Amino acid sequence: MHQSENTSTITTLWQELHQACDHNIALAQDLSSRLRDGASGPELTPLLKEAAEQVDHLRAGIRNLAHRAGPLNPTERDRLLGQMRMLLELEEENHALLSAKGIRLTTPQSYRYRAQGRKRQSRNAPAGPYRN
Repeated sequence: MHQSENTSTITTLWQELHQACDHNIALAQDLSSRLRDGASGPELTPLLKEAAEQVDHLRAGIRNLAHRAGPLNPTERDRLLGQMRMLLELEEENHALLSAKGIRLTTPQSYRYRAQGRKRQSRNAPAGPYRN
């Protein structure tokens, strides 16, 4: 029973991630359309705030899946990667459109899984059982 509950939870997490990504893509497309139609900064502020909140939601979903999942389902992973690539392209395009309009954004640092940073830290750590 525990295994089926875990599988069900992971399936739900994947579904939520795909939905969150689809929602972010729709927001980015809406922003792009409004920018091309000549919307001004104040008109775009609510949409930009919602997009930022949704990106945070997407990040949390990715973290949640990473903490709960064992081996990743390659089909789900590839689907999510495709969605993320599309979202990234739209975001880069929108950033260029916003910049062209003179609208400055505070862009967050890219989200990166920090496994490599931890590996580097452990390589530089003192040898032996007394590592900090």
